Parts: sequence; structure tokens; C-alpha cells
Amino acid sequence: MLGLRHRSTQMDYPWRLSVFLRQREKHGVGGFTTTRAITAQEEVNVALGGKTVQSSTGFGWEANRAIDASPITCTHTKVTTDNPWWRLDLLDSFYISRVVITNRPNCCAQRLDGAEIHIGNSLENNGNNNTRCGVLYGVAAGQSVSVSCAEMNGRYVNIIIPGSSKILTVCDVKVYMGSAPTGENLALRGQAVQSSTYSTFEAARALDTSLSTCTITDTTKNPWWRVDLLDSYYISRVVVTNRADCCVGRIDGAEIHIGNSLVNNGNNNTRCGLLNDVALGQVVSVSCCDIQGRYVNIIIPGSSKVLSMCDVKVFATKVIKGFIRITFNSSLDMSDPAERKNILNESPDLNPKENEWDKLKRRSTNMDLESEGSGEILHEGMVSKLLSGVLQTHQAL
Repeated sequence: MLGLRHRSTQMDYPWRLSVFLRQREKHGVGGFTTTRAITAQEEVNVALGGKTVQSSTGFGWEANRAIDASPITCTHTKVTTDNPWWRLDLLDSFYISRVVITNRPNCCAQRLDGAEIHIGNSLENNGNNNTRCGVLYGVAAGQSVSVSCAEMNGRYVNIIIPGSSKILTVCDVKVYMGSAPTGENLALRGQAVQSSTYSTFEAARALDTSLSTCTITDTTKNPWWRVDLLDSYYISRVVVTNRADCCVGRIDGAEIHIGNSLVNNGNNNTRCGLLNDVALGQVVSVSCCDIQGRYVNIIIPGSSKVLSMCDVKVFATKVIKGFIRITFNSSLDMSDPAERKNILNESPDLNPKENEWDKLKRRSTNMDLESEGSGEILHEGMVSKLLSGVLQTHQAL
């Protein structure tokens, strides 16, 4: 009798859920399974080892055929049923980076059109009420399509085709896990504005955490949307959700720009990425490689354009902190902590209408001031507030 040999390692991933990451490798002899440890750098198909079910089964083409690692064995629901679905239970909750689906190679490619991918932890309505990741359209026979799910969290992955007299068939499904979103969604603390507003579809709707409320501009030239993060950050990625009910192509060609300038309403800042072929309701995560900026713009260049989207999330690696560096030429002993405290606690009578840099230079001619950071004009107040970052001190000459 063959014994099960295995070894496993629990990884220290920055996730809320502690999970054992294992990938099964099937062998022909005895059909036993070995388990190997997964390193943090590997992309893991967590569909392997999961449990599948579908709404019905036609011709004996069962649900587990989609995860048997063969792209030529396919699933098949009964002929012409209403809202046919397929579901994968991952047996634990993961942050899903993307789902890869392979269409049937020999016929009936159009049957997959309109299929929706849902991810979540609920089994309400067989899991089909969970959050939608994307919609499939125009998938050719035998084609594999990768759908970004932007680290959506869930145990269940559903594929459903809404409508009557439908057939669902898929030949391979892979589910790749990502990492938990790092830090907070900075867009939630920001302020949104757009070039124009159609009816009541205001800019703030993209920040209200609801995927069913969307922004819409008027039909104009170069429509844009902007969120002010109220501070400068290194932006790691921007996640955009397309409108789910109609008008799928309106977001095609949309550019994401990030920076600290408001020249041309911020649309001249560095471009992070471009959105194309985003399906109805699809969530797209765009890597921005730590571009620095306070403003995140989305603009569609061209005439007679409409910009509409339903959710925008912005994630960063760290905040850019501004500070003043001052070199003192003073008769005081600046190595004395008490003297440094006196300097910081000094509250000069400053003219609030003057630029802070000019006021300090005018008042303290022996100070060599140098600014770093976002370059914003600092708020009027005590020197202790102005010197909130780094103070380089030198002993008196």
C-alpha cells in the first residue's frame, strides 16, 4: 500500500487568513499525491485540489473536467437550461489575482459569450450573487482568456451565463492567487472632480465603494476624472471598475495619469497605463510602478467622448513627507537640546499672505532653507509646525 509523502510550509504572507499553501502534483502510479512547499515568488494555481459542481451535467461531461489540467476535456451543462453555472470551491479564502478560462476547441465558441465570473465567500444563490470580477465576450474556440480580478477575496469562484435556454461549457479553469492589497485604498480619503457631469452621475460616485453607482461625463472633447489624494504618495497600482449595464466601449482608450501638477487639470502628469477592451463590469488593476503623485487622473483623449466608470481604488507603497532642512549660523550651542527646543517653539509674527519660504528667508537671513517633498506652500503657523520633518543642527562656529 502506497503511503502519502508530503511536506508543507506555512508562509508568512501579509494576509488576514493564515493558510497552508500547497500545490498538488498527480502521479500515475497508484494515483497518490505529493505536496510540495510553495515559495512566495511562485504564481500558484489554487484551483488544483479544489471541489467543483455545476448546475446540471450533460453527456457525462462533469464539472471536475475544468480542473483536470487537460484543455481538451470539457464541462457541459444540460442542453438549454436557464442561468447555467459552474462553481469551484477553493476550500479556503484567497485573494484572487486572476482567473484563466479556456474555451471549447472543437465547436460552439459563442456559447461562452456573456459568461460572468463571480468571486466571494457566500453560497447565496449557489454563489452567483458574489462580486463579479469580469464578463467574457468574443472568446475564440480553444482560446485561453486571463481575467484580472484585482485581489478580490473569496473561497468560491463561479462562472454563470445569465439568460434562458443557455449551455455552459468550459475546458480549463485556473485560479491564481495574489497578495492582500497593501495598505488602505487612498482614494476613499480623497476628493473627486470631473470635466463635466451628465445628470446626477457625479465624480464622487467612483469613490462610494458601490459598483452599481457610476460616474458619467457629458459628451465632450477629452473628458477626464480626477481624485486629489490630499498628499503625495508613491502609487503602486490603480484599480478601475467598468460600467456593468451598458456602453462597454466608453472606457476604451482611457489613460491613467499620476503626478503633483494641476497644469491642464492634471492631465499632463506622468502616464501610468492605458485601458483597452475592458468588459462590462470588469475590474482592472493597473500597475503604476511607484509613480509619485498627489493627483490621479483618468482621461479619454479625443472628440465627442464620454467617460464613465463605477469604482476607482488607489494603492500606494508610502507617503511622501515634505520637510525643511535648515542650517543655522548661530551664536547658540545647537547641540544643546534645550536650545533646539527653544528654536522650535519660537512663534514668529508672519504675514499670512506671503509665501512661507520668502517669509522665513526675509526674517532669518542667517538660515539656509531647502525644501523637499511635494513642494506645496506650507500652512501659516508656528515654526515648530514648519520644522516638522528633519532639522539639521550645527554647533556655533
